[in-house]
Amino acid sequence: TVLVYMVGSDLESRDSAGSTDLAEMMQVGSSANIKVVVATGGANKDGWRTVKRRLINAGSETELSDLGNLSMGNPNTLQEFITWGVATYPADKYALVMWDHGGGAIGNPATGTLGPDENHNDALSLPEIKQALQNAYNTTGKKFDLIGFDACLMATLETAHTVSPYANYLVA
Repeated sequence: TVLVYMVGSDLESRDSAGSTDLAEMMQVGSSANIKVVVATGGANKDGWRTVKRRLINAGSETELSDLGNLSMGNPNTLQEFITWGVATYPADKYALVMWDHGGGAIGNPATGTLGPDENHNDALSLPEIKQALQNAYNTTGKKFDLIGFDACLMATLETAHTVSPYANYLVA
């Protein structure tokens, strides 16, 4: 099971980068052996103002749920996506990919560490990512085989230290 946490931000509202990446995922999609599930939201654009969960299929996507006006910069939103994904799509191996602007170990005022959610002016910090991962692990007992960041500046020792208890490998 591959879980993708996609905070659209201005990357989607200005450039449709999230939609482009979803289309790329649909070139392969899910199969009997691999499920690709994405949480989207966080952009000030139609279809991205609420948090949606989507199953990525070959050539299409299926909207599984619209959770409404949640902040993707809130660690509870990330935690709930992880626990839901593990419970709904049980697997032998799990990957988590976090997608958006990255701000490195301490973030910056414009982009935070991961984000920002344009609708809530909120981004995830490394301590908040750790909180979400810890709480999800406490609920599921599952460690990720891989945690990846499709985000700038996240290939740092601080990021690796933060996620190391919850994953075997980091790709950033």
